[in-house]
Amino acid sequence: LLIFNDYMNCLWADPDSQTCLSLAALAAKVGADAYVMDSGWFARRGEDWSLHLGEWGTDSDRFEEGLGGFFRKIREMGLVPGVWFEIEVCNSEVAERFPADWFVCSRGVKVGGKARKFFNFTNPKVRTYLTEKIEALLRMGVRVIKNDYNDSYSARGEEAFRMQENFRAFFEFFESLYRRYPDLVVENCGSGAMRSDGQMLNHFALQSVSDQDDYRLYPSIVKGSLMNVLPEQLGIWCMPHPVHCSGRDLNAGT
Repeated sequence: LLIFNDYMNCLWADPDSQTCLSLAALAAKVGADAYVMDSGWFARRGEDWSLHLGEWGTDSDRFEEGLGGFFRKIREMGLVPGVWFEIEVCNSEVAERFPADWFVCSRGVKVGGKARKFFNFTNPKVRTYLTEKIEALLRMGVRVIKNDYNDSYSARGEEAFRMQENFRAFFEFFESLYRRYPDLVVENCGSGAMRSDGQMLNHFALQSVSDQDDYRLYPSIVKGSLMNVLPEQLGIWCMPHPVHCSGRDLNAGT
């Protein structure tokens, strides 16, 4: 499966219909199977996308023909549409709109960093809410999800047991989606290859190797990753012209 993703060294979470369709046409020309639109697709122009984690709106003004119309054009190019998610978390401010039991808590405090709080997947209402958000996109033709993980949490004792219960519910959440959409492909990105453990590999079709954007450093990462990931499951990023996120051209050395 050859996927074109529009984040690294490309749109940096600022997609719009015209730009993405131009990139998709080029991706189709070189033989890509899917076009995955990364973070930013759910935020309106000029907004900080991270402030809308957990909302997953489908009415952004970035797509003149509507999000469904945009995905239809992607499919007409012979590409499978895909989107980025960080499905386990919710922006901290957005989280205040939901009941406290929608989130993993430790001593009554929502678990997560300053910007993100973790959903409690053992709560059926959480699973229903997030299923509706994902299925809205699946009904539009999306069949690839890149699931990210840009925060983490840990616990001890009884809280660790509850954390394990949450992870099991998270995996079952995706298994329920697979049962209804057997052609759904989910990549575990995990902030560029975090959480590549046996459980994650058992539930997701692809495992991101690394978001290292200097191709000269990539071979050793791939070789090491093959120690615990099957070759057909290894999501190898390919960025032949390395441009750092600062805009610095790594080939030029400036």
